[in-house]
Amino acid sequence: MEITRKKILLKLMMFAIFIAICHLFALKFYIYWTDMWFDIPMHILSGALISSIGLWAVYFSPLKSILLNSQKKVFLISILFALIVGLLWEIFELNFGLISYLFVDMVDSIKDLIDDVIGSLIAGLYFVNNIPSEFFQESEKPRRINKKT
Repeated sequence: MEITRKKILLKLMMFAIFIAICHLFALKFYIYWTDMWFDIPMHILSGALISSIGLWAVYFSPLKSILLNSQKKVFLISILFALIVGLLWEIFELNFGLISYLFVDMVDSIKDLIDDVIGSLIAGLYFVNNIPSEFFQESEKPRRINKKT
């Protein structure tokens, strides 16, 4: 299975367009304000997208053999990308008055970051299951059971 940079980038772009369309639809029809739950899948999808972009960038970089040589590192990098971008987003919302320092807004921001991390874990799981097992260290490779007939 050949993994090509352009093929993955195209899939990520289509995923980003899907999220953007959902976001614009939600803004146009005030879904974020009428259905508070809609924020949850949007953060999960966005966390998965950001983490996937980060993993894509690291995978096709010279640092790939150092940063992604174990499944634990894949998940750690995935979570870090989601948390960094998620925190920057929450700071953006705070600076532009979209949220306040009220307790309820802080709780919502923490929930949003948790949703971002859930998305990053999904992206990490997808990445680990779709990368050839030769890529990981010997102790990380999936074990195959040979059936004797």
